[in-house]
Amino acid sequence: MSRASTLTTIIILAYIIGVCPVAVHTSVGAEEEATLNPIPIELAGWASEDAKYTNPIEGEVIEVDGKKQLKLTYKGGETDKAVFCKPMDKILLPQSGTLQFRARNAGTRDVKITVAFKTGENWVFHESKEIKVKDSDDKFYEVSVDLTDDSFKSEATKWKNKGTISDPGQIKSIQLAVYNGKRDGALIVTDLEVMPKP
Repeated sequence: MSRASTLTTIIILAYIIGVCPVAVHTSVGAEEEATLNPIPIELAGWASEDAKYTNPIEGEVIEVDGKKQLKLTYKGGETDKAVFCKPMDKILLPQSGTLQFRARNAGTRDVKITVAFKTGENWVFHESKEIKVKDSDDKFYEVSVDLTDDSFKSEATKWKNKGTISDPGQIKSIQLAVYNGKRDGALIVTDLEVMPKP
């Protein structure tokens, strides 16, 4: 058998048994594409944080034009913020990705909001930078929080926004906080999801 014939036979066998680099690359590409779909987070199942850590806040899932929205109604109180939480310990989220949602301020003044995560076996608290949501009758603002960013505050950073999330693959809960102080108001949230990074 000539050298050319031997080489051709080896290439054909490689394709048949699946060790050809081209075949493997195609398979991995399809797998990666499948994992890059957004992971929706249900708007149901949220609840107020413990009363000693939050101003009064209530939530209800409403439907507007066939689309579900989470309406948070908060009241002024003794703390600086009103906090709503959702347990996530039974939902597997990617270690790298972006939490994104749309928010509408249904109050009468601009507010600042944050997103916080409790992670790992000890439920370590990490809070994002403040995000301003302007007073608006009908406008939704796009909110995006990178899970790998180094702008989270925690006990480890002495409560300065300069750290990353520890144990990002073990997110136990997500919190939405409205820094309302003594003011009453409402925030509408919709399209809440995590977009994994490639």
